[in-house]
Amino acid sequence: MIISTELLDEVIAHARRDAPNECCGIVATRDGDAVSVHALENIQASPLRFEIDGLRLFELITELEDAGLELGAIYHSHTRSAPYPSQTDITRARRPIRRRPTSTSRVRGRASSG
Repeated sequence: MIISTELLDEVIAHARRDAPNECCGIVATRDGDAVSVHALENIQASPLRFEIDGLRLFELITELEDAGLELGAIYHSHTRSAPYPSQTDITRARRPIRRRPTSTSRVRGRASSG
C-alpha cells in the first residue's frame, strides 16, 4: 500500500488525539493506493490494547465497497512499546503479518500527548 504524507499525518494526528490510549482505524485503498483514513473508536479505551466494534467495522467496510474502495489496512498505535507488531498483534491477526513490516507498510513514530 502506498500512503501519502497527508493521509499519514491524519493517522498520526489520530494517535496523538487518543493518547495515552491506543487509537485504531482503517485505511481505504483503490488499486493499492491509500485514498482515505477512517478513525474509529477503541472500545477497549486502553493504552495496552485496541478493539474495534465489529458492527461498526462491517458497516464501514460495506460503505467503502459500495464506493468502489477496499479495506487496505487496519491500523492502531502503540503508546507504550516500539512501533512494530507485538506478540498480541501477531496472535490476533487473521492474516499472517511480518514481525518487521516492509518500509512501504510501516508507520513509525510514537504519539505523545505533548
